[in-house]
Amino acid sequence: MAKKNNYQLDTTVDEGESVRPSRSQKKRDATALQDLGERLAALSPKALRTLPLSAEMVEAYTLLQRISSREGRRRQLQFIGRLMRDMDAEAIQNGLDALQQDDVRSKALFHQAERLRDALITDASGTRENITAMFAQEAEELFALAAEARRESSAQKPPAAARRLFQSLRGLLQEKQNSSEE
Repeated sequence: MAKKNNYQLDTTVDEGESVRPSRSQKKRDATALQDLGERLAALSPKALRTLPLSAEMVEAYTLLQRISSREGRRRQLQFIGRLMRDMDAEAIQNGLDALQQDDVRSKALFHQAERLRDALITDASGTRENITAMFAQEAEELFALAAEARRESSAQKPPAAARRLFQSLRGLLQEKQNSSEE
C-alpha cells in the first residue's frame, strides 16, 4: 500500500463520521449566497421588510442602494454574502420565492382584467354571460361602464370610463382570488 503524504485528505468515511465539505464546495456555497444577496438587492425596501432579514442585513442593503461605484457595490455584495452565511438562507429563499409567486399572480390578474375590459368594451360575444356568471351583483354596473367607455371611444374622448372599468374589474378579481385562497 502506498504511503499517503500529510497534505492528502483521507476520504475514507468511518461509521458516524462525516466528510468535511471541500474547498470548492465552500466556494460554490459562498457564491450561491452572494447570488441570493444580489437577487435581494433588486427588491424594493418594502419587499425586503417582508423577508426574515436581520437589522444588520437591512442596513447593508440600505447602504448598497446608495453606492454607485462598481467596485464599491461589488464589495458591499461580498459583505452581504458573508452576512448571509450566518442567516437561514433557506428561509430567505422561500420568502423570495413567495414574493415572486405573488408577483406572477398579480401580473396574471392584471392581464385577466385587461382582457375582460377589452372584451366588454368591444362587446364580444359571450362576454355578458361570462361577466354575469362571475360577478352577478356587480354585472350591471360593469355593463354601464362598458357602454360609457364605448361612447367615449367613439367621441374620441379620454378613456376615463375604461379606466374605471379596469379598476373595478381588477378589484373584483382580486376579491374573488382572495376569497378562493382562504
